[in-house]
Amino acid sequence: MPSNFAKQLQQLQAYRLNTGTGATQIGGTLTGVPSGVTASQGIQDIPGDRIVLGAADALALSDKVNGISLFCGIYMYVLNGTSSTAATLGHVAFWQASNFSTASSTYPTPDNLYAVTPTELGSSAGITPPIAGVFINALAGSAYGWIQTAGRATGSFGATTGSILGNTTTFVINAGVYAGGYGTSAGSGLLTQINAVTFPTADSVLDAIATMHMGVADVAPSASSNSIFSLKLQLYRL
Repeated sequence: MPSNFAKQLQQLQAYRLNTGTGATQIGGTLTGVPSGVTASQGIQDIPGDRIVLGAADALALSDKVNGISLFCGIYMYVLNGTSSTAATLGHVAFWQASNFSTASSTYPTPDNLYAVTPTELGSSAGITPPIAGVFINALAGSAYGWIQTAGRATGSFGATTGSILGNTTTFVINAGVYAGGYGTSAGSGLLTQINAVTFPTADSVLDAIATMHMGVADVAPSASSNSIFSLKLQLYRL
């Protein structure tokens, strides 16, 4: 990835930022090029690239067929590195452990793979992998596409019970939003809140609260549905 924090968008692999299920090739597959131009010359967006969109830009790049409008914020081009699992709109994108590791960032191999996964670590409730952002469409396994890493975002909230952070009485506006850690059985990447949860005393739960905080609810979320929240900037990987 270039050293710029954000770049001017050079091209889209589709006519909308959150359309379809992603591309099998970086930047999308070219079906034809003019004479004398190689396919690699047409690819200008690579994993790790970020763009900053204002409200008008985000709306113009929204695929309403997916049922949502995109909002102002920061978006990143990534690979869904879990080949057998498609992402779900509004669910959390986690950095894939095999790439987000010391082994893949030591000389002479740069840590530049920018692969995410929609899958949590275990079948039951537990702490989640490092958070990259949220999925803005149903990105297929082994496909390249955009996720949101900051701004006003659509998130998928789980049930009021079953999260690693405890059971809440109800979800409320202006309260913190967290990766739920529900586990793969309940649904990987669901969000939750900790409103009215008994104050935790276990170090592991306190640690999870600190590492899994994702932002603030813009509206009162409904359980087991999508709601709007303000996603804080995710900076695990620049």
